[in-house]
Amino acid sequence: MNFATRSYEPELMDAPLLSKEDFHANLEEIVLINRYLGGASVTYQGMRMLIQQAGLKQAHVTDIGSGAGDIFAYLIRRFGGFPMTYTAVDVQPEAETFARRFFPDSSRKVQWRIADYREVFEEANGTDIVTASLFCHHLDDAALREFLRGALRHARIGVVINDLHRHPFAYYSIRLLTRLFSKSRFTRHDAPLSVLRGFTGGEWREHLHEAGVSKYGLQWRWAFRHLLVIPKNGQVVRQP
Repeated sequence: MNFATRSYEPELMDAPLLSKEDFHANLEEIVLINRYLGGASVTYQGMRMLIQQAGLKQAHVTDIGSGAGDIFAYLIRRFGGFPMTYTAVDVQPEAETFARRFFPDSSRKVQWRIADYREVFEEANGTDIVTASLFCHHLDDAALREFLRGALRHARIGVVINDLHRHPFAYYSIRLLTRLFSKSRFTRHDAPLSVLRGFTGGEWREHLHEAGVSKYGLQWRWAFRHLLVIPKNGQVVRQP
């Protein structure tokens, strides 16, 4: 197994035509994986950095590739009484259907937009913060750099990205766990592949440089995640 370079093998979940049953089964298992591996907490940490640095009294957040929508339930709980509004963006209509079924309370507080993120990014300064959790590894290198430029154009305050660190331990661990416990063929195929499509810290720095981004904070987080925080004002991100 080669971990030196990214895999560009497409994930099953990226296919244009998916059965509702397969899609929902995969999302249910993604929710469990995120819950036990702390995915949403990483995004929350990055959002908090930007909000505190900018001194915001309220914030509108646009999340790209929202999938199951479980992140909103977590963020709403963690931010408590802080005034937040959320827009969820996903190209799959069944993502909204799933979120409204499994997370009805938080989904009522989220505006869903079924669209390609590139359409959303056409609007400059359309939101305060753009977030993307486990979405960027779905992009090839050229698309990732365009994503970074587009996200910064769309955000008024900054961008928070939470994505996978490509590492042998992460790969073999998730491969073993999904083989033992997963009932979804999508999860068993896509979860290990997602790690192979992930990034090293050096690759993130290269992509950021090519995208024209010079001021950012890049940190490693458990479990094998990178937290990337890019302030729109160009200030150096203060680490917690």
